[in-house]
Amino acid sequence: INSALHCIVPFFNSMLWSGENLQLLERLMLDVRRRIHDFGQNIDENFRRINPMIQFVQNMQKQEEDWKDLTTMTGSYMNEKDYLSQYNPKSDAFCWILILCKMVLSYTFGFYEEAEKFVGQLSGVQYARLSYFCLPYNFYAGMLYYRLYETTHSRRFLRRARKFRKFMEKEHCLGNPNATSHLKILDVEELCLSSKNSLSEILEASNLAIWVQSKEGFAHLEALANEQASRIAQKFNNPSIAQKHYDQALHLYGYKW
Repeated sequence: INSALHCIVPFFNSMLWSGENLQLLERLMLDVRRRIHDFGQNIDENFRRINPMIQFVQNMQKQEEDWKDLTTMTGSYMNEKDYLSQYNPKSDAFCWILILCKMVLSYTFGFYEEAEKFVGQLSGVQYARLSYFCLPYNFYAGMLYYRLYETTHSRRFLRRARKFRKFMEKEHCLGNPNATSHLKILDVEELCLSSKNSLSEILEASNLAIWVQSKEGFAHLEALANEQASRIAQKFNNPSIAQKHYDQALHLYGYKW
């Protein structure tokens, strides 16, 4: 049993980043947490492994508007301040994962300045390149900097976005199957940068990205790709297409993920 508990992080990580339903995932995590408590060995260490992901899933389902409440990893099962005071995110994998969760929460809820601060805390660490968390880190960081470039037109942000996209391309070339799905969404961001590309050309790539996520069963990426398509259509003054993809994104976020 004790050896099985050490597989908690990779097991739930694979479920979380493959778009599993968050409510189901929360129930499974809480059930494992109860089993850890009943088992009675290495309770603190195993709670340290699973509590941040339980809190992340719970935060993702919150309806509040306050960014601190949405992104602070404090709740019934953990206290973010106490957790981070014990270890260094630069050297401790679980602290690094907690900061990654905060980064993704900040990006997802539209708090881009806060998300960029977390990217800075996470960069330059081996987990950003070699762990099974490297894909979500590089993908969300890339998406963040494309959005920052879109709003500020600072070339610094574009260079950073392309750096993270390059990492995803490398993973794709190495045969990482999940990198392909993420890369399709980043490709759409690149197409949007050229004024030579029409809305129909961009939406063709966007629909392909949506189809790939749907085919692979990545509900959260399918939702994100629809949200992206809605934003692009709105930018091109096509409200009907924008509303269609917006409604689909809401449905996917609310009922599939």
